[in-house]
Amino acid sequence: MPGLSPRENDVLAAAATGATNAAVAAELFLSERTVEQHLRSIFTKLDLGEHGGSNRRVRAAAIWWEHRRSRESA
Repeated sequence: MPGLSPRENDVLAAAATGATNAAVAAELFLSERTVEQHLRSIFTKLDLGEHGGSNRRVRAAAIWWEHRRSRESA
């Protein structure tokens, strides 16, 4: 995704599949704390502040899937 670092893209791609922070950390050989830091950065870069009951992780995953779908159809 534009605007994200390569590692943030890796973290978001793994999280978008429904993986937990622990699973993302294991897959990418990171600590869970590092995954959490990357996710906070991703939420900031995607302007996903707190919005009532909506989940930022789910919204970020939806953006990632939409971006992926648009790239595949191009």
